[in-house]
Amino acid sequence: MPNVTTAEPFLLDVPKHLGIDAILRHRAAHEPDAIICEVNPEIDLTASTGTTAGALTRAYGKTNTKTNAKAKTSTKISKKKQDTKVRWRKVSVAEFNNEVVAVAKGLVALDIQPGDKVGIMSRTRYEWTLLDFAIWAAGAVPVPIYETSSAEQVEWIVTNADLKAVFVENDDNANTVTKIRHTAPALADLMIIEPRDSRPGAITQLKQMGRAVPDQEINRRRHLATSEDLATIIYTSGTTGRPKGVELTHRNFTTLSLNTVAAIPE
Repeated sequence: MPNVTTAEPFLLDVPKHLGIDAILRHRAAHEPDAIICEVNPEIDLTASTGTTAGALTRAYGKTNTKTNAKAKTSTKISKKKQDTKVRWRKVSVAEFNNEVVAVAKGLVALDIQPGDKVGIMSRTRYEWTLLDFAIWAAGAVPVPIYETSSAEQVEWIVTNADLKAVFVENDDNANTVTKIRHTAPALADLMIIEPRDSRPGAITQLKQMGRAVPDQEINRRRHLATSEDLATIIYTSGTTGRPKGVELTHRNFTTLSLNTVAAIPE
């Protein structure tokens, strides 16, 4: 993790009655060139984690306060790995926001409607955060799923939350969801984040699918949620029984973000 802070305090003046997406929109309007993270798609973590994390991310400042509070997994990198010569690409607020809009358009093309529940089954990675915010931008509700969940646990979450689509990290995760798909009639789409051979990854597919969706539709959807609306459903690990869904509103995230910036302005 780099020892980096912004030169000036974060500019964050968002009414508490708005949804979490309002914070991204505010920063895109006022601090478009601020760097929020660095992404490296080349680091191979197969040896330590059993699979490749295609777009490893390290965060700057407080931008990932919300994400870190919500993400259900973590990826550990050895000091040796961090010291190798790898090419990290800096991502600005404007770049991230533009990508969120492009992916949200793909979700609209996928017939994701405001209020629909969309699952993300993956370790913590750039695409996880990107999908998270894109689902919000489309007016929908992201539902994280542990990437180590059994087919039985996945079946419960998919059916209990009535998921309309699920994005998984790799083929192994896809196989787990496929095993229970016949029990989830509402699950219309299953997409894989990792590209494989000639198959593009889910992010690339969504961007291609959403090219015809007008900007106005995403802008409309981004203004639908208020602080009292459902933002996500986080399921417990289920070690003592079926995973229990915890509903969090947008107020939970906006309040956390605003309080963090107020307490740690640099």
